[in-house]
Parts: sequence; C-alpha cells; structure tokens
Amino acid sequence: RYYSSNNSQSNARSQALGILTQTGLIKEQIAKLESQLERTPDSMTLYEQLIELCEVAALKDKALDYTKKASELRPKSGGWHF
Repeated sequence: RYYSSNNSQSNARSQALGILTQTGLIKEQIAKLESQLERTPDSMTLYEQLIELCEVAALKDKALDYTKKASELRPKSGGWHF
C-alpha cells in the first residue's frame, strides 16, 4: 500500500512537470522559486525543487550551479558530495 501511494505521487509529479514544460510555465516557476530563494537562501527544499525544474527544463548548467550551492550549504548531507 505504501509503495503504490508513493508511486502515485511520483506519477502525479511527473505529470505536473510535463504540463509545466508543455505550457511553457516551467521557466516562470523557476523564477518564482529563485525569488523565494533570495528571501530564504538556506532552504534545501527550494534548492531541490530548483535543481529538479532546471533539469526538466534542460537548464543543466543552472541545475549544476544550484547543486553546487546546495552542497556548500550542507556539505555533510547525503547526496550532495562531489
């Protein structure tokens, strides 16, 4: 049961990202998150969301920049090592 709920959330997230991409709203969402990040610069959640959206929007350099910044912010967090 837990697996199927988690899988449903993953499918819904993928669909939402697809819709943002198809409608061209993904870059607008990135801009909103960047604005939020200016106000809360140590929010790992915002970094994670920005990395994901930038990857989906094929902004690989920007995604890498956010990954590096997140790594500097939380150098001992799992998954952020280079």
